[in-house]
Amino acid sequence: MNGIKYVRPGNGFVPKFRLTEKTDVNGDKEHALFTYLKKYCPSTWDGFSNKYDLFYAPFKNWDVRWNFEKFLVD
Repeated sequence: MNGIKYVRPGNGFVPKFRLTEKTDVNGDKEHALFTYLKKYCPSTWDGFSNKYDLFYAPFKNWDVRWNFEKFLVD
C-alpha cells in the first residue's frame, strides 16, 4: 500500500479493506456486478473469434471479450 500511503494526497492513508480482488467476469461463476453491467451495456460484437481459446462456459454474445474492455458508469 506504499503507493497510497506515501504518494500525495495520501496523507498516510491506509485502507482497512481490500482494494482489488480477482473475480470471474464470464461463465457460471461470474460476479453479480458484471452480470448487471453486461445486461445493461450490450456487446457491440457478434460471435467469437475462436471458441477453443476460451476458458469458461457457457458462451454468450454479451460476454466481456478481453481484459481491457471498459464499462462507463455515470
